[in-house]
Amino acid sequence: MLCIQNFWVQFYYSKLKCMVEITLGHTKFQVRSQYLEWNRNLLGNRISNCR
Repeated sequence: MLCIQNFWVQFYYSKLKCMVEITLGHTKFQVRSQYLEWNRNLLGNRISNCR
Protein backbone atom coordinates (compact mmCIF):
# COMPACT_ATOMS: atom_id res chain seq x y z
CA MET A 1 0.00 0.00 0.00
CA LEU A 2 2.78 2.40 0.96
CA CYS A 3 4.50 1.63 -2.33
CA ILE A 4 1.41 2.62 -4.34
CA GLN A 5 0.89 5.78 -2.27
CA ASN A 6 4.50 6.74 -2.79
CA PHE A 7 4.07 6.29 -6.54
CA TRP A 8 1.09 8.66 -6.58
CA VAL A 9 2.88 11.21 -4.43
CA GLN A 10 5.83 11.16 -6.83
CA PHE A 11 3.48 11.28 -9.82
CA TYR A 12 1.52 14.28 -8.55
CA TYR A 13 4.67 16.01 -7.34
CA SER A 14 6.30 15.74 -10.75
CA LYS A 15 3.10 16.97 -12.44
CA LEU A 16 2.88 19.88 -10.01
CA LYS A 17 6.56 20.75 -10.48
CA CYS A 18 6.07 20.69 -14.23
CA MET A 19 3.02 22.98 -13.99
CA VAL A 20 4.86 25.39 -11.70
CA GLU A 21 7.83 25.50 -14.07
CA ILE A 22 5.57 26.12 -17.07
CA THR A 23 3.70 28.87 -15.20
CA LEU A 24 6.91 30.53 -14.06
CA GLY A 25 8.39 30.32 -17.54
CA HIS A 26 5.22 31.79 -19.04
CA THR A 27 5.14 34.61 -16.48
CA LYS A 28 8.82 35.38 -17.04
CA PHE A 29 8.19 35.46 -20.80
CA GLN A 30 5.20 37.79 -20.37
CA VAL A 31 7.14 40.12 -18.08
CA ARG A 32 10.06 40.19 -20.50
CA SER A 33 7.86 40.96 -23.52
CA GLN A 34 6.00 43.60 -21.51
CA TYR A 35 9.34 45.15 -20.54
CA LEU A 36 10.53 45.13 -24.15
CA GLU A 37 7.26 46.71 -25.26
CA TRP A 38 7.63 49.41 -22.60
CA ASN A 39 11.24 50.08 -23.62
CA ARG A 40 10.24 50.33 -27.27
CA ASN A 41 7.49 52.82 -26.41
CA LEU A 42 9.93 54.82 -24.32
CA LEU A 43 12.47 54.85 -27.15
CA GLY A 44 9.76 55.71 -29.65
CA ASN A 45 8.62 58.64 -27.51
CA ARG A 46 12.19 59.87 -27.17
CA ILE A 47 12.81 59.66 -30.91
CA SER A 48 9.58 61.47 -31.74
CA ASN A 49 10.38 64.13 -29.14
CA CYS A 50 13.73 64.74 -30.83
CA ARG A 51 12.12 65.41 -34.20
